[in-house]
Amino acid sequence: MSLKVFIICTLAVAAMAGFPRYTQCDGRWGGDRLGTHPTDTVCKAGCLVTSAAMMMAGHGIRINGEIATPKNLNQYLTRSGQYWQGDGFRWGSIEGFGYHYTGWTNAADAKNRMKSGQTCILNVNGGHHFVLATGHNAQGFSILDPGSGPRFDKTFYANGDVVGVGCFRR
Repeated sequence: MSLKVFIICTLAVAAMAGFPRYTQCDGRWGGDRLGTHPTDTVCKAGCLVTSAAMMMAGHGIRINGEIATPKNLNQYLTRSGQYWQGDGFRWGSIEGFGYHYTGWTNAADAKNRMKSGQTCILNVNGGHHFVLATGHNAQGFSILDPGSGPRFDKTFYANGDVVGVGCFRR
C-alpha cells in the first residue's frame, strides 16, 4: 500500500471516530475549578483535560453514565485524587476507562503510534497548550483545539510546532 493511500485511510479512520469539539471555556464547565487548584479553572488551564475528554467522548466512553465531557472528567479526576499538584493531569489517570498511556514522544513517533491505532494529544504553542490530534500527513497534524477565540481556530499544526506528544492505546 502506498504511503499516500495509507495517510488517506488514517485520516478517514480519525474522521469516523467522531471526536466532538469541546472548548474549555464552554459555559457548562469553563468556570469550574480545575482539580483542587485555588484559582485555575477549566477555562483558564483546562486544555489537556478538555482534549482528553474529546478523545474519550469520541470513543464512546461514559463517566457516571454520561458521555465524557470536560466537566465530568474534571469531577472524576478531582474526586479520585488523580490530579498532580492540584490541577496537573496525570497521563495514566484514565486507565480505568480502558486507556493505556504509552508515553511521551515526539511528532515523528506519534505518527507511527497513530498508524497503529493509538490516539495522541499534542503539546503546542511552545509547550503552553494541548490539542487532540485527529489525523496526520507529512507536514503535520489535523487537530481539534479546545481553546476559544480566533487565536485557537486552528485545525492543523505543522510538525515543527509540536513540542511533545502523549499517546494512548485502547
